[in-house]
Amino acid sequence: MSRLRQIRLLLYVVVGLASLPALFAQTSEEEVRARDTASRLANLQMKWGPSMNSQGVEIRFKQVSERTEEGHRAILYRLFGAGFPKNTKFEVEETSLDLQVTPVLDGVTLDDSGQAICLGTPDTCGDATKPNNPINFVVVAGKGEPKRFSFISEDGAIKAFAYVIPFPITGKDASCTVEVILLSENADAVLIHGTGFGPSTMVHRVASSESEKQEANIQPDENGEFYDVEFPSVKGKTEGTATTVFHSNECSPSVSYSWGEGSYQLQ
Repeated sequence: MSRLRQIRLLLYVVVGLASLPALFAQTSEEEVRARDTASRLANLQMKWGPSMNSQGVEIRFKQVSERTEEGHRAILYRLFGAGFPKNTKFEVEETSLDLQVTPVLDGVTLDDSGQAICLGTPDTCGDATKPNNPINFVVVAGKGEPKRFSFISEDGAIKAFAYVIPFPITGKDASCTVEVILLSENADAVLIHGTGFGPSTMVHRVASSESEKQEANIQPDENGEFYDVEFPSVKGKTEGTATTVFHSNECSPSVSYSWGEGSYQLQ
């Protein structure tokens, strides 16, 4: 079985594990299907990382610089791994918002510090004139867009996963932070990640999108963290702005984002 096929099967298994409650829920069959799909995508985003890794390994991305690519802001990252066998070659793949898996680079190795490099030798990436060259991952994205990467050994036996959000949409108050993560390109559905809340304190959510408003209570986990799926679309409108405020005893952070036609723009 090919490595791309293996990853696609893994994604299908993960997105089928659970669903989440949604905001601005509608009742038509089409909207129910869309809500279910977005909940599954949210579940994948929540799990993308250490919980999907092979035992004992991990990867992380470190931002090193920024530049302009074809008129857009591009963030440069370096990849670092830990727990991997020495002299192993890897492939890097990216999984898009709609779960399309794209090969990025193969023949990648890790140096003694754990940094991903191109050796520049046969069967590895890079140029022989530039041996042991650190790899710059050049990432362009829209606001709130997660860029998901897989790091897979050439035999497919070892896998690790990580994501970056180059241009986050966040709101902060006191110790609390909320972040909007796109689940679809035009924010038809988003995942809001809350951190820093009291683990035993109920959080009251007040969400507004154009003419609609809903309220609900959220219980953070033992680490003061929660995830919340929102569907900001409003019937009769093709675009708009959504704002959500999260009230607790410790803080009241809020976050706003655009949705609908034209809302997705590369930065």
